[in-house]
Amino acid sequence: MENQTEMFPGGEQKKLSPEEMAFRRQEMIAFYETQLPLMKLQKEYEVLAADIEEARTRRVRAVIMLGQMTAPPENKAEGEDEDFEENIKEGAPMAATRKLKTDK
Repeated sequence: MENQTEMFPGGEQKKLSPEEMAFRRQEMIAFYETQLPLMKLQKEYEVLAADIEEARTRRVRAVIMLGQMTAPPENKAEGEDEDFEENIKEGAPMAATRKLKTDK
């Protein structure tokens, strides 16, 4: 097995012997083994947080859809049914409020 080089801060390179490489591997393995439980907990937290955000989004969408379904139409043609609504409030008979169009 040939010696490998390792970069150090400042751009310095050092050739490592096989024993030094084995020691570095063991250090890395120990580091990752101590970090894994924390990372697994973080992953579980992130997944749960994403699930909560998705549920909130679905709820907001449902509220918006319900509001749109129950809201009156937004655009009314100008003058459409205004006289009809006024006559109903005043108690005018229906025949007096609406007239059929006749061909001329």
